[in-house]
Amino acid sequence: MTYDELLTQLGNAIEAIDTGLFDEAQRLVVIIVDDLKMLSESNLLIQHKVIGAKATFILGKIARSRGDTTLALELFERAYLESREVQDSACMATILSSIGLIHWGYGNFETSLDYFKQSLALHETLDAQNDMAVNLRCIGNVHATLSNFSEAMECMDKALSIQEHIGDRINIAGTLGSIGTLHFDLQNYPLALDYFQRALSLNESLNNKSSMAGNLHNIGLVNQELTDLPLALEYYKRALSINERNW
Repeated sequence: MTYDELLTQLGNAIEAIDTGLFDEAQRLVVIIVDDLKMLSESNLLIQHKVIGAKATFILGKIARSRGDTTLALELFERAYLESREVQDSACMATILSSIGLIHWGYGNFETSLDYFKQSLALHETLDAQNDMAVNLRCIGNVHATLSNFSEAMECMDKALSIQEHIGDRINIAGTLGSIGTLHFDLQNYPLALDYFQRALSLNESLNNKSSMAGNLHNIGLVNQELTDLPLALEYYKRALSINERNW
């Protein structure tokens, strides 16, 4: 395949994985990898190596989606080395974040924190604000898991500020919910309620049903802690109704 054909094939693979068509994504990526192997070293341009690194990364994402985190981590680490060789900072930053998520799932919280911070530093050099906000939220979540609540809140507030600046309404709702959870864990129930209600209002405007159900459930939890059991039950029923319709 020509370089342009490889690029198109890569785009099709990314589209397939984004829509959950993992078998199709793997089929397309394997063709790319096999085609690149056929190129001699003298014909292997930097652009080809960039595509190769991204293809390896996609294979890692497919492995992770299938629950094979060991293989996913191996492929992510290989993709990182390949992208570093060609100085593809954007790809490196994305891969570092993915490695951080694997370690977070393993319970290696300090290690995951290190990878998220490396990813954030690269995204800052690229001024990739949406990705910076994602990194900050991940860092905040790790700090929350480690009960470092002040650090968690600081990261979440920074993420929210960026998301509001760029108008990322879907992720604003998610971050509002995360801040609400932090306040809930700190037993700041009125504040938790405020953030959950703001998240719910935004998710309703976006018609984001699954997130609405989560917000409603969380509002129910707050009201239960405030001993308003009839109101808590009302919110639990609303959350259940949405989940049943979407099942």
